[in-house]
Amino acid sequence: MLFFSRTKDELLLILDIQSSVARSALVLVKVGANPNILFTRDVVIPHQDSGDSSRLVSATIKAATQAVDEATKYLSSMKQSGAEGISLPRKVSAVHYVLSSPWILSEAKRLDVTFDKQKIISQDLVSKMVRDERENMATEVRAKDKTTEVEEKIFGIELNGYHVSNWNGKTAENLSVSFVTSISGIRMVERFKEICAHMVNSRKIHFHSSLLLQHIGIGNIFPDKDTYAIVHVHGEITDIVEVEKRSCVFFGTYPIGTQTTLRSFSEASKMSLQTAESALNLHSSGAIDQGSSGNDGQIKIAYDLWMEQLDRSLKSGHLNHDGPISLIISASERQDDFTSLLTKRYPRMKVSTLSIDDVTSHVSYSRDAERSVMIGLYAIATNSLRP
Repeated sequence: MLFFSRTKDELLLILDIQSSVARSALVLVKVGANPNILFTRDVVIPHQDSGDSSRLVSATIKAATQAVDEATKYLSSMKQSGAEGISLPRKVSAVHYVLSSPWILSEAKRLDVTFDKQKIISQDLVSKMVRDERENMATEVRAKDKTTEVEEKIFGIELNGYHVSNWNGKTAENLSVSFVTSISGIRMVERFKEICAHMVNSRKIHFHSSLLLQHIGIGNIFPDKDTYAIVHVHGEITDIVEVEKRSCVFFGTYPIGTQTTLRSFSEASKMSLQTAESALNLHSSGAIDQGSSGNDGQIKIAYDLWMEQLDRSLKSGHLNHDGPISLIISASERQDDFTSLLTKRYPRMKVSTLSIDDVTSHVSYSRDAERSVMIGLYAIATNSLRP
């Protein structure tokens, strides 16, 4: 990934593309200061009942375009009004797309190789190992000619069983490389680039995994946190990443999210979506005592489907989900419900959420920006990745 020098203030556009929402954020990065989130805007991606992927693609591109347009209009109005004393760069320096499932596929790998004799470990050797594994990953999803690498990060290299920072040019009989690679559909990447072509050169449009940026952001806020899991529940999908010794070791995803559970409850209770949403919100807020509502059975069924899939995903990972590990959950809606479910299901697990106070130690929000933990993590992470 190529980023730009910190010798001058920069204006970044972050585009968070999830399964049911496209969110734009303008972030001012001043030299020697924390990122300042100036503006955020959410655009809903309508649910597609038909399962037609072309309709979902069309709806997502439309929402992303609208999110960019909203950011452009805001930036123009800020400059015309003098931005209330805020000195803005002349134009957007770079665009960072943050992709969640189904728009990105990330995989954590540890590659081990033993040589017949001492071998010089070079950048070319490590790059070839990672490249070959990336091509295998694309082949496994049966889309090798339709995907492209959008992000890659090497977490650590071990020589003869020991972690080594300065490994290039050293010799070893055993080499281990831990890394994450992310791929996305070529056509979707090109369409995302087209949306921002009027703002920046294509070389300044970067793509990231949402889960990887969350991990990097959390690592900046809590540098001593080394082993944990992140569960991100968005509209139609839940994404999971497991982190061990600061390295991502497992990614998982399944097609149940906040809107999926809402529709399940709506169907089971024979309520309209609007009425069902109100009932779930009351349940989540504690306004109605759990156990006293006639909807409790249907609510439990809707959430149980989500919990069963999470169980399977965590068991597929590397961490002991029944052990005393830390799990950080974020949900676009009804976060307290999902947190409560996890706390009851995994009593030995330390289940927590990130508070806005955690994030504001590393980033600030202007009055036109939602105080979103997720956007804050993305701003912290993208800023830390720049040289």
